[in-house]
Amino acid sequence: MFWVSVPLAEQQQQRATTEVAADPTDGRASNMPLQGLSAWYIDDDAPSCAATGALLRRWGCDVPFAGGPQAALELAQQGHAPQLVLLDVRMGEFHGPDLYGELAAIWQQSPQVILVTAERDTALRRHAAERGWAMLFKPVRPSALRALISQTLLRLRETENGD
Repeated sequence: MFWVSVPLAEQQQQRATTEVAADPTDGRASNMPLQGLSAWYIDDDAPSCAATGALLRRWGCDVPFAGGPQAALELAQQGHAPQLVLLDVRMGEFHGPDLYGELAAIWQQSPQVILVTAERDTALRRHAAERGWAMLFKPVRPSALRALISQTLLRLRETENGD
């Protein structure tokens, strides 16, 4: 008789790691539309931050920050806003849309926003739509995230070019 002992991982960490590993869109492809996009990922779930940050980097994004809301406030500097903020809504004492307002005031810029949330509240959807923010519901599929980031980037480039 024999047996093997393996440590248990947190279910959410396993799912986040699996989603990144199972991503069919490989960042090494010759067409990398997200190459160089500066993005912050703000969530109070550390495994989600690690997995999503790694996924964005694999797609060619520059991810100077992937972490919690308090650390985001501490790192934010005037004139150094990312092009895109991926933002959870409920993060302990922090409410994502309010946090974004604080960050935008520090940056003195208003980057594009994608809310990444498990909440399906109608008022939240309306709030996001009024501000031109996109939304993705958790759990997020990598292909859906990449598609929405690509659409958001296209909108950003059209705005920058005056189209």
